[in-house]
Amino acid sequence: MKTVFNPTIEQIESWPLNEEGFHVSPDGVRIKLGRQVTIAKECFFGDGASVGDGASVGDGARVGYGASVGYGARVGDGASVGYGASVGDGVKVTKAVISIHGSRYVINWCSPTQIAIGCNVRTPEEWLEEYESVSDDENFDTAEIAEYRSYFDLLVKQGPVGMTMRTQAELDADREEFAKQLAEHDKKMAELRAEKVEA
Repeated sequence: MKTVFNPTIEQIESWPLNEEGFHVSPDGVRIKLGRQVTIAKECFFGDGASVGDGASVGDGARVGYGASVGYGARVGDGASVGYGASVGDGVKVTKAVISIHGSRYVINWCSPTQIAIGCNVRTPEEWLEEYESVSDDENFDTAEIAEYRSYFDLLVKQGPVGMTMRTQAELDADREEFAKQLAEHDKKMAELRAEKVEA
């Protein structure tokens, strides 16, 4: 699988965009960045990685193939978000996020309180109540039901290692700062447009 090591935001944003909104490196690695993203040094990004608005990726962190980091989430120094795993909005990751690649979907803790199986996200308690109906909706056969139940049990036993929620105050401060920076950006863009019209 292709990866990019130590790209800067400027480098990523200079790559052409594809129809899905991913920047594509000269080597064909696709990365999607939200607004006001922070990327530290010596990071790895796998093909199809996505980093949401206001999110940050720390020194030496890894965002794996097809992995997603949500709005305002923080991936700490040396932490890793594995192949296909997702980290929800406002989550802080300080270690590797364990993701299991089953026969159909990736299953992982996507926040300190929720487990994702593919795009279905629920608390462990909700999964226990709704597992059969979700399995029916996804047309899981008996073997797949047993497979994903064993993965679920393993994740619940381990718990959401290295994952905490950022406080509401932290998220609010980030949103406020993000809004200020966006307003400044919009003002500069309007000034540049006005200069072009005058010229």
